Amino acid sequence: MRTVAIIQARLQSTRLPGKVLFEIGGKPMVCLIADRLRRAHLLDDICLATDRKSENDELAAVGQKIGLIVFRGEEDDVLARYSGAAAKANADIIVRVTADCPFIDPGIIDELIRLRSCEKLDYCTNVLPPTWPDGLDVSVFTRALLNAAAAEAKLASQREHVVPWMWENCSLKGADRYRAVNLAAPRDLSQHRWTVDESKDYEFVQAIARHLGDGMLNAAWPEILAIVEKDVMLGSINRHISRDEGYRRSVADEQGTKP
Repeated sequence: MRTVAIIQARLQSTRLPGKVLFEIGGKPMVCLIADRLRRAHLLDDICLATDRKSENDELAAVGQKIGLIVFRGEEDDVLARYSGAAAKANADIIVRVTADCPFIDPGIIDELIRLRSCEKLDYCTNVLPPTWPDGLDVSVFTRALLNAAAAEAKLASQREHVVPWMWENCSLKGADRYRAVNLAAPRDLSQHRWTVDESKDYEFVQAIARHLGDGMLNAAWPEILAIVEKDVMLGSINRHISRDEGYRRSVADEQGTKP
């Protein structure tokens, strides 16, 4: 079974354009994410999935330079892009990672990969319900489940955000079509925000990177948590920003309501 992490990324971010190439600790964020992913013991490869627009030529070139498989597909249909990336990477198991999570944790990734294998699951995650800091979000699923989602998902929110169709058809949401398990944090840490969607998020992760210094690549989540809990002002920089705002906005647009 070939297990591949697929990083979804593009430079046309609505709230913080170009963020995936913003430098953190002296390297572009997407490169930091790839370096941290390489510390996961159970990953066989890493793929960068971006779109075909010329605006992302630089991003694709960066991915190729650091040795990632690069797939370029649809701009807004990220689910189709994931399906194409999985095919190009010859992936049996997919680890979904977004390019705005610079402190993605390889230990959590290994634990989820192991959990999926041991329990023979179709899908496992650590966000249903969210108990980890925002920015440590991971989903692990089979190629068969990805192909089913790509073929059957109809809503724009399902296709833009990849996993919502999987949620609605798995046992974590009460369905019986696909077997799924959630990995909870040792305690509720969901109030913490370690992702980059807005300028205050970038200010926060830059501050964490300065604290970590040369240990930034190897720092596991407890080390980052210790820094945030020791410095209350640091943790408050971006805590006012809502979790999963982009997904909620997509659903609200479909339903004609405010997010």
